Amino acid sequence: MQLLMLFVTLSGSAGSLLMEPDAAPLIVAVTAEGPEMTSQVSPRFGQTRYFTIVNLKSDQARTIVHLDSSRTGYDLANELTKFKVNVVITGRIGSNALGVLKAAEVEVIQGVSSTVEEALSRFETGGFQ
Repeated sequence: MQLLMLFVTLSGSAGSLLMEPDAAPLIVAVTAEGPEMTSQVSPRFGQTRYFTIVNLKSDQARTIVHLDSSRTGYDLANELTKFKVNVVITGRIGSNALGVLKAAEVEVIQGVSSTVEEALSRFETGGFQ
């Protein structure tokens, strides 16, 4: 599977999504229709073209990951686990991909239809509780 990673610096220099060992990262992946924060959340996990992955603890870099869209949702879920994500925000997700993420103890938030930026803001303020 080919991965294309683009770093967008929020403050400071672009860096790794992972933090120091003593600081537990909170890494959120949002399915996206495009590479911008203003892109819509992708309605279907298995057919998404982009994942916006954000470390909410460091807030130093946001990574846009473009995954090969010919893969299944199951394949995409397996790829996401390599990024050590804690939460996935999406429109809808199939049972196989959901099973992979749940086995990896990833929280999945479904039924989201907004921009990536709005979804992340809502998550940060506890709006999905």
